[in-house]
Amino acid sequence: MAIETLLYLMAFIEDSNLYHHASKYDIELLKKEISTFLTDDNDEPTIINFVKQLNIKMSQNKISPGGSADLLAITIFCYYCEQDLAELFKK
Repeated sequence: MAIETLLYLMAFIEDSNLYHHASKYDIELLKKEISTFLTDDNDEPTIINFVKQLNIKMSQNKISPGGSADLLAITIFCYYCEQDLAELFKK
């Protein structure tokens, strides 16, 4: 699920976009909250609810995980490129 991948990126990379609008302390709290959430075996509705609440909190504080979102986009792009290459070499 791409949402979980985004959460993993947000929890474990240093996203310079976050540091533009939030303190290091607030970012560490956010990362800890996300990484703690990820340790549980959550079903899809729970994940979606968590992301909705996280979105509200981050929007209110005007912080954006833009770097994490960029990495997610390139990850998905690379995945589909690999799929296309695999299909090409099957022929």
